[in-house]
Amino acid sequence: MKFYKLISKKQAWASLLLIAAVSFTIFSCSDDDTTVIATEGVEAESAWVASFVQESPSGDIPYITVFETAPAEVTVTNSVELGANTRVDFYGSNVYTMDENAKTITKWDVNKSTLELEPESILSYASTGMAGEYLPFVFLSDDQAFIINVNEGIILDWNPASMEISEVIDVQPNPLNSIDPEADSGTWKAYVVNNKIIIPIEYSKRSCCEFINPEGATIGIYDPINKAIEYKYDNRLLSGKADFKEDTEGNYYHTPLVYNYWASEYFNDNSLPRHTVLKIGSDGNYDSTSGIVLDDLLPLKVTREAVYVSGDNLILAYFNNDWEVPAWDDRYSVFSHVPEMVSINMNTLEVQPFTAFEGYTSVNQAGVIDGIIYLWGFQSQSGVDNTKILREDSFGNYTEITSLKNGWFSSFGKLW
Repeated sequence: MKFYKLISKKQAWASLLLIAAVSFTIFSCSDDDTTVIATEGVEAESAWVASFVQESPSGDIPYITVFETAPAEVTVTNSVELGANTRVDFYGSNVYTMDENAKTITKWDVNKSTLELEPESILSYASTGMAGEYLPFVFLSDDQAFIINVNEGIILDWNPASMEISEVIDVQPNPLNSIDPEADSGTWKAYVVNNKIIIPIEYSKRSCCEFINPEGATIGIYDPINKAIEYKYDNRLLSGKADFKEDTEGNYYHTPLVYNYWASEYFNDNSLPRHTVLKIGSDGNYDSTSGIVLDDLLPLKVTREAVYVSGDNLILAYFNNDWEVPAWDDRYSVFSHVPEMVSINMNTLEVQPFTAFEGYTSVNQAGVIDGIIYLWGFQSQSGVDNTKILREDSFGNYTEITSLKNGWFSSFGKLW
């Protein structure tokens, strides 16, 4: 499977998981091709962590690695192999992995000198009734974190410090989940906005014969104080794949993805809004006073992806009205085509060509840390696929930090 160049439904599904699963993350730059780690007895100045999946003849294998200075290329050397269906996140100076098969959370200690990973403790949530795959894994504080299953209406409150379960909370299930059992309804990521947890929710049914999007863009808002969740909808963007972008001011934007073009192109339904960029307000709800209708600004047929937001600028990858829509059975070939890119000033709505990412098949946001935006980009050269981490030095100027051959990064972070 390739991270950005996809040719099957299974591959596309997995790729969007990786996009929706990105943590706040970043790499440090190095001109050396060697991973630099601290020596015994000398505390490392910083610790960066990356989880990634490496393709191999025996299958896709997940790994995690920690380093002081980013190498030119990340490899399995000095990396720890993880089990299948393992999610990785970071909080404080620890790494946490969630094994969705065993239903366990492992807390990893990172040696301050050698940066070696050692499992510190394991929490089992098998007896709680929490089930499902790719569930949001979110930290609120040093002693409070959550696993969230909105489809079943279960939230697991657990303590990262003591590695104990604090409470299993029953909440109102996702209302969209009961509409059609054959539809796709899920969550990949959760975000903290003013101590409330925002959960983007996906819902859609797309088959050869029908298309169901019963509500607009959908989020759940969980209040840890009241232990209750409410669901909000915004009909300016149809439901479906949930893609959130963060700017350096901590604002979040709900942006359209490539799948939204199916409504009109394959189901002849032009009544559904597909290309609106929505902003999440300080209360965690959709901001009704803010919204950019991309169709009003571009001869837009397909939104490939909203790459990221930098200052007042939204970088958009898209296909215009001249793009030839493939047959239904070949619909995922959209991922193998290089899109056009523009920058849109979200205040003036001025549109300018954007060429800084030429040579990349696709680029998407990796995270924001210390006020700096990082991205990941996909390149395919001479039969070798590369996923790269890019740092925004200034708008339109980027430095390649590190790369991974024949695999993809799934999360990145800085521990200290």
